[in-house]
Formats: sequence, C-alpha cells, structure tokens
Amino acid sequence: MGDIGPMIRCVLIFALCVLSFGRPTSAEPSERTREFWQGLVASGFEVPAGEKAFDLLVEMHVLLGSPDPVLRDDVAYGATVRWVYRARLLTADEQTRLVRIWSANLAKGLRDGRTEDAYRRSFSALNLSVLAALDNEAPFLSTDDFARLVSDALVYLDAEPDRRGYDAASGWLHATAHTADLLKFLARSPKLTTADQARLFDAVANACTASPAFAWGEDERLAQVLRSLVRRADLDAPMFDTWLARWPAAHKRLWTDAPRIDAARFAAIQNVKTTVRAAYVALAADHDLSPASADARQRMLQMLTTLR
Repeated sequence: MGDIGPMIRCVLIFALCVLSFGRPTSAEPSERTREFWQGLVASGFEVPAGEKAFDLLVEMHVLLGSPDPVLRDDVAYGATVRWVYRARLLTADEQTRLVRIWSANLAKGLRDGRTEDAYRRSFSALNLSVLAALDNEAPFLSTDDFARLVSDALVYLDAEPDRRGYDAASGWLHATAHTADLLKFLARSPKLTTADQARLFDAVANACTASPAFAWGEDERLAQVLRSLVRRADLDAPMFDTWLARWPAAHKRLWTDAPRIDAARFAAIQNVKTTVRAAYVALAADHDLSPASADARQRMLQMLTTLR
C-alpha cells in the first residue's frame, strides 16, 4: 500500500490528539469566580439552583491545589464535609468516583516540588478521610476499592516529600496530619484485615522516623490511628507488642555515644514518644475499652516509662 499524502497524515495526527487529550477532565481549571465559591460558604453550602453537589465537588478539584487557603480549606474541604458526610447528597456511585479522583491525586507531582501539587495531595487525603468516615457508617466501598484506598494512603504517606505543617503565607499543608486522619477512619473499618493492621502500625512508625520533630500537632493526629487500632476487637496483640518493643531498643542505641547524638534519630524517637503518649492519653479517656484494649493501653504506658 502506498504512502498516504501529507494532508491526510496531518488530519489523522490531529484526530489522535483530540482523542487523547481533548476530553475534559476533573483537573481542568474552574471558570467560577472566587466570589462564587465564597458564596457557597456564606450560604451554609446551599447547593445553587441548577447545580449538583457532585459536579461542584469534581469542579473543586482544582481548588485543592490552590495557594488560597480559603478556597482550599473553607470551600473545597468544607463542601466535602457538608455535602458528603452531613447532608449525604451523593449516591454510592458518586462517592466511589470521588474516592478514585482524590486517590489519583495522592501520586501526582511527588517529584516535581511544586507547592500546588503538595496542597492537592494533602487536601485530597483530607477529603478522602471524610469518605472513609462515611464508609464506616454507610458502607459503599467494595472490598477491592477499600484495599486500594488503604494501599494508596500508605504509599502516599511514605512518599510525600513536603512535610511542612503550616506556612505563614498560604496556610496549612499538613500532609502527615491529613493522611493520619484518613488512616484513623480506615483503621476503624470492619474491612481492614489483620495484615493491614501491621501496615498501619508501620506507617505510624515511618511517619515518626521520616519527619522532623513534630511541631504542628502531627503526633496527636497519628495518635488517633494508634487509638483506633488498639480499640479494635480483632487487635493483633502480639504484633502490637512487637511494634512497641522496637522503641526501647532504638532509644538505648540513640544514647550509646552520648553526649553526642544523631539529631535525626533523636527527632524520630521524640516523635514516637509524643505520639504514643498522646495515644495513651486518648485511650485513658475512653471508658468503654475491652479488656484486651485496656491491656494494650497499659503496655503502652510501660513502654513509655522506658523512654526517659
């Protein structure tokens, strides 16, 4: 067959480009004004006439990466809490679609170093925490979708390079805390497997050891992951004891060459200490613990006494 002419070749290339890139996606910028979005907040998130909550949430995708903390936090997160969790305006299919959209955000731009990507990842994790909380009360995620969400959250928490808590110019980044909120609700789910319990405990450990000294309440948010796991009726107690046993040995190694110490290792042990302490305090306020959970709480206290 002979070679096609230049004009036909150009037409085919153009058609392929349209098929590949011409479809609108949830990541396209919104044409709404800031005043429109602020008006939603002012109205108590009343859905405007002719609009759908789901469509607006998809459109808010771009706001999750906005440098404007009002659009990012008050609007995009506030609307999610109101429409998804409180008013429950979405169908199960729409909820699942949002899980997939926001989960995909967790992997975007991890190597680019752009602040807007860091905001989008972090606030997607926060919005996912709302959906995870809803799934615990009104299940909509399939077993496979739940397992995928757990994996996506754990991979993201381990890979996130921007662990700042707060920026004076543009507000909260708080990736560690926001992902902890997501893991907290995943840890309460009956869908969580025993193997996933170990993965969540390890995720808390990794977050403590990979971060600088916590200064923005990250320890208290991670503590709620531990609290949720310890309160489970199917808590893997031997695995938890093994997890606790890691820290006295690490603490002892830290001080082997005292008075010289490794600053990063000191911060890691301090993060673990304040996280476990916050979890113990939270559990101490719980008056409905099972005997197994109360025993686990006591073992946390015993471990903390060795980190002095």
